[in-house]
Amino acid sequence: MLKRDEAIAPHGGQLIDRTVPVEECEERLREAAELPRVSLGPRTISDLQMISTGVFSPLEGFMGREEYESVVEDMYLSNGLPWSLPVTLAASEDEAKKLKEGYEISLVDSGGEPIATMLLRESYSYDKEREARMVYRTTDAEHPGVAALYRQGEVLLGGEVTLLKATAAPSPATITGRASCAPLSTRKAGNASSVFRPGTRSTVLTSTFRRALWKPWMVYS
Repeated sequence: MLKRDEAIAPHGGQLIDRTVPVEECEERLREAAELPRVSLGPRTISDLQMISTGVFSPLEGFMGREEYESVVEDMYLSNGLPWSLPVTLAASEDEAKKLKEGYEISLVDSGGEPIATMLLRESYSYDKEREARMVYRTTDAEHPGVAALYRQGEVLLGGEVTLLKATAAPSPATITGRASCAPLSTRKAGNASSVFRPGTRSTVLTSTFRRALWKPWMVYS
């Protein structure tokens, strides 16, 4: 087991924390309730939580166009770090028309309750079929990942997020029945006796490792 001072550096060198301090939560939630809103499904809420707690370091929000294109085309972030799957927030055209770039928006759950805010840097169109072909190597809608892609909105929203409260997103505890911790908490503890390792049979993870095989020099951390 690694000692605390021997811990592997986070991907990109910095562990991201986009969670709001507890003492600010109540006020920030009130403010978020007055902002233009975008509703998130379970999969996107899971991505939001993983961005905010550092699981997806060095990402600080949902990808803008430059990051998206770099990942889809080359499996690298624009700064050169390996990254095989785009992490995006999709919205319908009607939703996107109500939003202004450069302003904060509220990200809400299925019940309409704010769970996070996002500084909307840009909104942009994308080609779903191209993404399916490049990422999943198929455009067949029978593929679960492709089907999910085809169901989502026509516009992608990019910008930094701030998590305002815990969500109902799936976590390792849901699968293992054991408590799970955010990366920062795990690193502070420094004495974990076991580590949760996700299986690779799921749609997203299988695609991730399949893409990695085509570029064997890529290193994952």
